[in-house]
Amino acid sequence: MKRELYFALIFVTILLFTGCKKDTVDTPLQDTNTNSKTDLSGDTKLSDTDYHKEAVKPESQQPDISSTLFSQMPDTFYFLSGAGAWQTQLYLMEDGSFTGIYRDTEAGAADPQKWPNGTTYICEFSGTFTQPEKVDDYTYSVHVKSLEYAEPDTVTYEDGYRYITSNPYGLDNVDEVLIYLPGYPVSELPEEVFSWIRSSGEEFWDVDTPETLPFYALNNVNEQMGFSSKTQSKTT
Repeated sequence: MKRELYFALIFVTILLFTGCKKDTVDTPLQDTNTNSKTDLSGDTKLSDTDYHKEAVKPESQQPDISSTLFSQMPDTFYFLSGAGAWQTQLYLMEDGSFTGIYRDTEAGAADPQKWPNGTTYICEFSGTFTQPEKVDDYTYSVHVKSLEYAEPDTVTYEDGYRYITSNPYGLDNVDEVLIYLPGYPVSELPEEVFSWIRSSGEEFWDVDTPETLPFYALNNVNEQMGFSSKTQSKTT
């Protein structure tokens, strides 16, 4: 009898223990934020979409002045090195046409009997730019649509000088010309163009180079030759 009672107690105990136990299912945590990633430190990282947004450049802050740019630009641009008696001057019209002259005089290249005053290499030229196209807030692009000048190496004599026709120095092999507006970052200028502009701009002769261009500049892209206007507006 005692043995039967003992087994009955064990059976009841097992039933009670089984009834109190609940099944436990591990449920993985769900990331409710599908637009961000979190690293182990708890810092939120940008999603792929956010990275794309960060990479998008801000819209232009300056209006497109392509149609009126020529009328706003100075009428004279200079190409020179600061050394020697030579320079090229380009005279810009409001319709995008231009004229100019390159002149280099060598007093030592003289003949006392025929040309005692020396030799002058000269080129008078004219041409037309295409309609400007905006590149960024401080850069516009044009192409030389036409360029005319006399046949080089033609010799004439006048007033004691020997004149030899030449090419329009500064417009060698020209096609695209970039127009840099006042405010263009000097640090972003091509090195060769900066060197040319530095030679002609008094603002660049000092130790402290300006951070932005104080005038207009032209860049003959094929040869990286730089013209500067020296002023921000037309001369009166």
